[in-house]
Formats: sequence, structure tokens, C-alpha cells
Amino acid sequence: MREVLQAVVVLVSCVCCSVLLAAPPADSQPLRIDHGLFPYRFERGSLHYEDVLTLADGAKHTGKVLEWGNQILLFDAGGGLSAFSVPDVRLFETRRSARHKQKPDLPDLTVAYIERLPRDPSWFGHVAKTDATLDIDPNQVPWHPAVGSQVTFRVHVLNAGRVDSTAVAWHALIDQKEQATGRLVALPPGKEASVEFSWPWQKGQHRLRIEIDPQKTAPDFLRWNNTFIEPIRALAVSVIVARDRYNRFRGTPNLVDSFCFEDYLQYQLRNMNALLAASVYPSAPQGVIERVRCDRIIVVDDPADAAEASRWRPTLHRGGKADGLADYAAVLTLGKLSKDEDPVYDALKVDWPLLQ
Repeated sequence: MREVLQAVVVLVSCVCCSVLLAAPPADSQPLRIDHGLFPYRFERGSLHYEDVLTLADGAKHTGKVLEWGNQILLFDAGGGLSAFSVPDVRLFETRRSARHKQKPDLPDLTVAYIERLPRDPSWFGHVAKTDATLDIDPNQVPWHPAVGSQVTFRVHVLNAGRVDSTAVAWHALIDQKEQATGRLVALPPGKEASVEFSWPWQKGQHRLRIEIDPQKTAPDFLRWNNTFIEPIRALAVSVIVARDRYNRFRGTPNLVDSFCFEDYLQYQLRNMNALLAASVYPSAPQGVIERVRCDRIIVVDDPADAAEASRWRPTLHRGGKADGLADYAAVLTLGKLSKDEDPVYDALKVDWPLLQ
């Protein structure tokens, strides 16, 4: 990060409840929901969620509780939203019954992640530990593509549902201007396909929007994850996840109601973006302007296995060579499940230590 996140966030959790503590500016207000950052819509009110939110004054509320940046959100059965700043919340308790854990016999198309090619390089491994000097010439390493050069977006779409999807349309927009459209093939459960389009690189920040089945022509378990929005000029994060952890996410509902690791992971990173935007101080009146985005998700048997790592780690570098420049700003590694971990619970919360 080129700027420092000054907000301090600590998460203390137990089996079924979490207490979120923070040190925001004294005059801070609950963050306005920016739907360019906030991807979620509550569509499962018919399941009658009974999470319990307890405020600092002892008042209790029930509904669907969701952590978002420096706020705790509460959805009622009709989809109404109440937002509470973290200091106003004493604790919240997430409750899931059998009706919430039942995966319906429907497809569930979702944008898993988007690769942007060429990627921005990183100086990882080229900074001296003693004096933080570089052993390469930064002037010879362009940070972003040249203005006007063609960049390719490779959109990975997953069917996270239990049954086959049908072929549907897809649209790609940048700053609300349509860039490409096409037809996504039918997908069996657990399978993905990718679609691509190109765009001439421009200065500044821009928003990419992908819409899957925008006319709602096909059955789908959730609609909110058919629309995917992210900043184009953001720091690329590569995610390495153990196969046993990845597979367990397919059988348990996550904090955004779907049954897949991808939606869970994307919500984690968007939480970080929300905190960056909310970190407004006199020294940073616009908050932290950097953003992060998931550039790829790689599923491996064991991220800690050296022999296996020797095969996937070079793919994170230019030209697929271990000594090439790193093609990422950060790597998140989620290892094999330990005997103490409970994915049924972990999938329902923001993993603040991971984001830190």
C-alpha cells in the first residue's frame, strides 16, 4: 500500500457471536453505502433470519446481520436496511437453522474473479531489507499499461448452484458504457467458463461492470451476484486456497447467502475497500485512495507443500518464471483446514485478521 490505513480494527469472536471494536475519527459518521463497492442485496427474506444485534444501550434487534466496513448492517424480512456505526454495537449473534443451510435445486451463476492482462508488476523480492533500495531500475518497469494500449479482461463465471445452468447473455460496461456482449455457455454445477473483451487503457480510475443474464431469462438462485463491479485501476491480489477449504465452502451458506468460496472472498476484499474509503483524516481528506481487487483464485491441495508450490508459484510471475517480476500486489493464502476450524461459522463473518 502506498498510503497507510489509519483506522484500527480489531475483531474478537467466539462460537456464535462477534464483538467489533474500532478507533474511527471522533467526528466520524456511518459510511454511506456506495453500491459500486457494496455488491450485496438481501434476497432471502422468506427464510426469516433471526440474527440478534445488541446495541451499546442494550436494545436488541433481529434480522440478517452483516458486517460492512465500519458499520454493522441489519436487514429485515422485507429487505429494509438499517446501518449502525461500530461504536454503537455491543455484539451480534449469527444464527442459522436447517432452512438456511439447504442448498436449493437451482443454478447460481456468479462472477468468480476477473483477470486484467497485462497485469501491473510488483517489486516484491527486489527491495533490499537493509535500506529499502531497489535492485532494479523502476524507470524501466511501467507501473500501468500505456495509455491507448489494449488491455484484456478475462471474466471467470462460476455456476455455484446444484443443477446445470442454461446459456445466457452477458454484458461488459466501463463507466456505464457498453464495451462487449456475448453468450455464456451452459455450465454444470461447480464448473466455470471465461469470457474476454479488450479495452484501450485510459488514465485515472474507472469502474468495470459485468452483468450476467441481465434480462433475467433463466432461473438462478441469487440475482445480486449476477452483477459484478470493481475498480479497474486497483492493486491485484492473488488468492491461493487449499482444496479442502474450498470444497467445504460449497456445502455451507456464507455471509452473503451463496454457497461458494468466490462470493465469500470477493466480499472480504470489498470490505477492505470500504475501510480504505472510510479512513478520512485531516492528512487524508479523501480517505485512502488505493483499492484492491482479486485477480485470480488458485485452488491447490496444500499451499504449504513445497513441491506443489514450485508448480503454482511461478505462474504469479512474469512469463511464468520464478525469477520474473511479481504479477501481484499481494498474495492471500488460505491453508488446509485445521481440526479447530469450523467453516460453517467462519463463512458467516469477515476475516479481519486475514485482511490485515
